Parts: sequence; structure tokens; C-alpha cells
Amino acid sequence: MTYQNVLGTYDLKNVSKTRLILNADTTFKFIKINQDPYLYTANHVDESFYFTTGHFYLDGKSLFLTSDSNSTIVNTIKLNREATILKYSDFRFHDIYNDSVGAGYVVLPDSSIFIAGFDNKQDIYNYSEDMTKTKSLEFVFYGYGNWKYVADDNSNYIINVQLMPEFRTNIFKQTLFKIKNKSLVQNKNGKNYKFLKTKNGM
Repeated sequence: MTYQNVLGTYDLKNVSKTRLILNADTTFKFIKINQDPYLYTANHVDESFYFTTGHFYLDGKSLFLTSDSNSTIVNTIKLNREATILKYSDFRFHDIYNDSVGAGYVVLPDSSIFIAGFDNKQDIYNYSEDMTKTKSLEFVFYGYGNWKYVADDNSNYIINVQLMPEFRTNIFKQTLFKIKNKSLVQNKNGKNYKFLKTKNGM
């Protein structure tokens, strides 16, 4: 097995948003986004989405990952506001793959909570509010934690937000992935996790 053969993008089987990217300079990026719509970050801290970067090396059919121990990477939520003639602001959320993300609930300025659905488990993919009459809104997401919007100019907008998983150091410490055909297999706590190659490297 050569470095050229192993380079590329690998997706966790049946969980395509958990992804490992191996680059030609032996750096890697690992993104963990495992969706569970019945859990929220405030109650399940370990379920937060994250990404980590580092370096890898190859030894035969064994691949070893070591995460960076420190970094200046800052998680930046990307916010785009467009003027609107509507009498309310429209909030929409996306992940790093540009797929829609739903909030679990919305906290209003008086601390009351807006929850969608009869069973209180329906995600909120689109939320509208007249921000000329509301000072702030706090959206709570599974995997991403909370995001608060403050109406700083008493105006309404179409608001598109790209949520980012948090950056973590020291996730992998010479962690072994076995190379099997066009896949990588990690054994963690006695369970095998298979990453399937979806894109070749350069």
C-alpha cells in the first residue's frame, strides 16, 4: 500500500456526514456529525459535533492518525443577512455540507420556549419573527449547542446561518485504522467502524 493509493475522502458507513479526509501532505481532517434527533447538546455534551485535524503515517496496511495538540483554529459561524420587504425576519440554518439543519426549540426574550410539533420533537427548519418587536432569539440545536441572535438595528432580514462543529485537539493519538480494499476500519471499544472511500486524492 502506498501513500498515493490511500489519499482521498472516506465516509463512515451509513453515516455519510462523519468523514475522514487524507491529504497529499500527510495532513488529515476528521469531521464527526452523527445525527440523533432525540438528543440535545445541553443534556448530552459528549454528543456535540466536532472536527479535528492532524497528521497521519502509513505502515503497510496500517494507517495511524495523530490529532494536533494545539491550534489557533476558531469555530466561526457564517452569517448572511439579506434585506427584506417582509414584516418579519426569516431564519434558516445549514451545516458545512449546505444541508438544512433544524433547531430543537427557540428561547424567546421572556424565557418562554417555542417548540414545534404535537410531540415536541419536530425540528424547526424555518422560523419567522418580527425582530422590530423582539430584542433577541436563542436557537438550541442538537450537536451544535445554542446560537443567539440579537436585533442590533431594529430591522428584519432573511437570515442564513451556517453552523460549524466545534474544533477539538488530541482526539486521535496514533490511532490505528486498518486498510481493507477501498475502506478504513477503526476498532473502538470492541466495535468496528468502517469508512468507505468516496473520492480519490490528488
